[in-house]
Amino acid sequence: MSIPLAESIKKLKPFYLGVLLLTYALGSGIAIFLGEFIDLNIYWVGQSIVFLLLVFSYLIKAYFDVLDPGEFHRQYKSIVEKDKTGKIIRQTSSAFLLIALAALTGVTVLLVLAYANGYLNPPLIILLGLAFLLSLFYSTPPFRLVYSGYGELIQAVILTNITPAIGLLFQTGDFHRLLGMVTLPITILFIAMTVALSLKEYALDIKYERKNILTRMGWRKGIHFHNILALSAYLMICMAAVLGLPWVLTWPVLTTIPLAIFQIWLLNSILNGAAPRWGFIHFTAYALVVLNIYLVTYTLWVG
Repeated sequence: MSIPLAESIKKLKPFYLGVLLLTYALGSGIAIFLGEFIDLNIYWVGQSIVFLLLVFSYLIKAYFDVLDPGEFHRQYKSIVEKDKTGKIIRQTSSAFLLIALAALTGVTVLLVLAYANGYLNPPLIILLGLAFLLSLFYSTPPFRLVYSGYGELIQAVILTNITPAIGLLFQTGDFHRLLGMVTLPITILFIAMTVALSLKEYALDIKYERKNILTRMGWRKGIHFHNILALSAYLMICMAAVLGLPWVLTWPVLTTIPLAIFQIWLLNSILNGAAPRWGFIHFTAYALVVLNIYLVTYTLWVG
C-alpha cells in the first residue's frame, strides 16, 4: 500500500500553480502593454524560477505534514489505520523531501544562469529573496505560517503580488503603477476565494485546531468578510479607473460582477439557513479569480 497518486498530486496544489503561471504572464504583459519587447528566454527563466520555488514550498509543507501526527491522521486517515509499522509514512516523507530539494536545486541553478546572463537587477534580487523567505516561513517549522491564520494572506501575496512583480521586473527592471492597479483587486478576490473554500471544512478545522482566517473569525463573520472583500475588489477597480487605469483594462474585469454577486448570494443563503451548494460555491470561487486574472492578462498581451 502507498499514498495514492491523486493524493500526492494534490500536495502540489495544481490550481495554485496554474494561478502562478497566469499571474507571472500578467506581470510580463504589463511590459508588453507599455511597449516593451519581451525576451522569451528571460521570460521562461523567470517563470521556471517562481514555479519551482512554489513547488518547493508546497512539497516541503507536505513533508512536514507527514511528520506531524495530527496532520497526517487528518489527511491520510485510511493509511494511518493500516500503516502499523510507519513504513508508508517514512517513504512518503522521504519522497516529498527529495522532490522539494530537487526543485530548490533547480531554482539555484536557474538563478546562477540568470545572474551570469545579466538578467538580475537589485529590485528583482530583493523580490526573489522575499519570495523565498515567505515560501520558507509559510511551510517550515518553527514558523509554519500555513496553519497560523496568516497562511492564506502569505499565499495571496506570493501568487498575486510578488509573482507578477517578478514577471515585470525580469523584463523591464523597474516597477510601474499599473502593477498595483491591476493586482491589488485580484489579491482581494483571491483572499475572498480562500475564505469561501474554507467553509466546507470549517468543522474539521475547528476539531483539529487548525488556524486559518475562517476559524479565527468564525464562519458567520467569515461570510460577511468574504462579501466585503468581493465588493471592495470591484470598488478598487473603479477607483483605479478614476486614477488613470486605462478603460481597456477596466471594463473586462467589470463584466465579472454578476458572478461575484451570485457568489455572495450563495454564501448569504447559508446564513439564512439554506443547505450549502458546495459545488456552485467552489466553482464560482475559483472562476472569479481565474476569470479576472485571465481577462487582465489577455488584454495586456493582445491590447
